[in-house]
Amino acid sequence: MVTSTSFIREIVSGKKTDWKILVRVIRLWFVPDKWNPKENAGIEMVFIDEEGVRIHASIKKMLIRRYKDLIKEGSSYIFQNFFVVDSNGGFRATTHKFRLNFMGCTKVIETSTDRIPSTHFQFATFDTIKQNVDESLLFDIIGHVVEKDPIKEINIKDKDKKASFWRLKNTVRCTLWEAFAERMDAYLLKDDHNGPIVVILQFFRTKTYLGKTGLSNSLNVSNILINPDLKEVLDYKDKLDASEESYVPSISQLLSQSSFSQTSDPLQTDRMTIDECIEANQECVVSVLAKVMDIEGDNWWYHACSKCSRKIEPSLSLKRYFCGRCKKTLPAVPRFRIQMSVIDDTGSASFVIFDRIATQLIGKSGLDLLDTSNKDNQNSDYPSDIDGLINVEILFQVSISDRNVETKWPHYTVKTATNDEGVIQQFRNRYSIKDLTTALDDQVTPTSKSPKKRECVDVDICDLSDDGATLDDVEEPDEHNANISSSGMFQPIVDDDEIEQVETGAEHAILSNEEYWDIGDPIWQCEHCGALMWYAERLHKQKNTSNPKFSLCCLQGKIELPILTDPPQTLKDLFFNNDDRSKKILEHIRSFNMMFSFTSMGGRIDRTMNDGNAPPQFIMYGENYHRIGSLMPNPGSTPKFAQLYIYDTQNEVSNRMRVVR
Repeated sequence: MVTSTSFIREIVSGKKTDWKILVRVIRLWFVPDKWNPKENAGIEMVFIDEEGVRIHASIKKMLIRRYKDLIKEGSSYIFQNFFVVDSNGGFRATTHKFRLNFMGCTKVIETSTDRIPSTHFQFATFDTIKQNVDESLLFDIIGHVVEKDPIKEINIKDKDKKASFWRLKNTVRCTLWEAFAERMDAYLLKDDHNGPIVVILQFFRTKTYLGKTGLSNSLNVSNILINPDLKEVLDYKDKLDASEESYVPSISQLLSQSSFSQTSDPLQTDRMTIDECIEANQECVVSVLAKVMDIEGDNWWYHACSKCSRKIEPSLSLKRYFCGRCKKTLPAVPRFRIQMSVIDDTGSASFVIFDRIATQLIGKSGLDLLDTSNKDNQNSDYPSDIDGLINVEILFQVSISDRNVETKWPHYTVKTATNDEGVIQQFRNRYSIKDLTTALDDQVTPTSKSPKKRECVDVDICDLSDDGATLDDVEEPDEHNANISSSGMFQPIVDDDEIEQVETGAEHAILSNEEYWDIGDPIWQCEHCGALMWYAERLHKQKNTSNPKFSLCCLQGKIELPILTDPPQTLKDLFFNNDDRSKKILEHIRSFNMMFSFTSMGGRIDRTMNDGNAPPQFIMYGENYHRIGSLMPNPGSTPKFAQLYIYDTQNEVSNRMRVVR
């Protein structure tokens, strides 16, 4: 009898399995097998009872055949005999603490009842979405679309997936993947409907990115209803009509929107300094105001496929090249790839600009510059027109990749850039940024010292930027990839193939060639600070000179570090007297330094490298940390670390001496 059923709120975990509930199945989906996607690994469901309380239920793989034809989404049933377990895992479709697991003896009785509504939503407010910290919990949301991007192909783990980026009211961003993206686009193209596009997003998950929270469909559980004929949607539209502040674009406006104007504008992305870019702990797209100090290397262009712009290799014909992406031999065109050293008032980094941005900044195409340099027979690494970028302040929009995050590698691909003074001034005003030259001058004291120049020695310098040391897959990020918005959480985590992260020629040469690269010795002295530099680190690398200038050390005299003071005479004698006492100090100096360590270092040590005759290496990886143990030694153990100063203080001197002997 129905009267003997329990409410979902009464369900608790334990040994009891003879539960009996009257519910409606409001969501049912099959979970594909991880190892064989053509097969199903289980059935997942969400039940709701007459009190409006939800609970998650699961059917394991071995029971799919028994129950798959007995249970339909939207129907009501009496379920009896099932396990109750804790609700955990990568996502939670309900807030209930427990979940139901079907058994072979679980009874399924279809019934008809009007006590449970046929549709039911538990809408979360946009404030709740923005403040949510539990990214495993799924939500129902209702809202109207105010902005959209076209569908893009994004490569994730060697698979191309379709994605569309939308914005609901209150600037909440939403990413739709695969079939969801296609359904939304098909609805827009079907007809020019009147009124707003109101969507109900069922079981969507939140994701926080750069401090902003957005929405995304989650695997097979999510569902989307577009302008459905439901009371909830009609009520929402009535409130929308009554509001004077809500922006409601038409279908034609949405179809004509260009993401370029929104997402590739450096004024629309969050600002970071160069130091903040290096210390970033997640992938993102940010705006950086920096000054170009130098052009790195001579690989300022590459042969690109005339169709897809990817770097291509020579074929048998010198005028035609084989494109690995297009799988055919095509004409080649020269395209820019310029790597530059940039600085701001926090640090320096290498930025790489490609053809579209370089053409915009220089005012000439790669083909024009190549023709000019060939005609003029310029004896330099790159055309003089590119010199016009040096000492120019530019507002960059750069991509921070997972490689940058993991290795703190300060080399970044530029997505957009502008040297427009009006835009830069807007950016300065927004973030209260000083003029970069002024900011640098405020931090340094110009030196009046002129260190003695060291005699220049004629050495054989091997330029690391050799023509053969470029990436095989260099490709300019196209405008579609470059315009994925970073203002919400929906800059997807993608492989490097999606947005090319360009490496320096030097690194690629070292990685792909087992030969030893010798760039000489650091025997060139900076005329400002006296630092010893390599010739390849000079400014204006396109010029061969016997009097090179350097900037990496002191920004050409703008930074002055104080000279180290002499140590106390006692310490100086211990270090430099070369007597028995001094030799003993130097022999055991590490132990003496550790005398005042209250903690020890911990971490994962890679011991696989020291298997030959080369000098030993100490390699740590993963998370490094400091260990601090008990302030009291174990019975029978001698005190160590902080225990030397906390335990047995009357004998702490003798204890410390005993430790170092």
